Amino acid sequence: MPTFTNKKGKKEVDAHMLYEILLNYKILHAYIESVGPMPAQGVTSMFSFGQSLGIVKGVLAGSEIKYSLITAQRWKSHFGLLKKEKDAARQKILTMMPQHIDYFRRKKDIDRADACLIAMCGLGQMRKAEVTSL
Repeated sequence: MPTFTNKKGKKEVDAHMLYEILLNYKILHAYIESVGPMPAQGVTSMFSFGQSLGIVKGVLAGSEIKYSLITAQRWKSHFGLLKKEKDAARQKILTMMPQHIDYFRRKKDIDRADACLIAMCGLGQMRKAEVTSL
């Protein structure tokens, strides 16, 4: 996710850069994790997180890219990752896509692994819906 550091030293989603990135691909549909506030999360961080989600949804809408929200419970359940440690998603993607090991080699690639699994779960749901509607 492209970001920039604002005047207060906080990272924000760079809407312009995200839009520029999306222009380089023919994206038919995007999948976003449906998130909400966490019990220990402060008001400021909740606001910032919600603002980031809104920016992503706005850029997708402005780019005329349809999107769907997928809960963490749904995609984690789909891949057997419920109640597993955070790194389990990265380990899962390494077994599923060993040819792309360079994208998921580091511990800090966990979020990238999550995003990949969210997209794969969404694509699986879309294909299942297409078959069901036939």
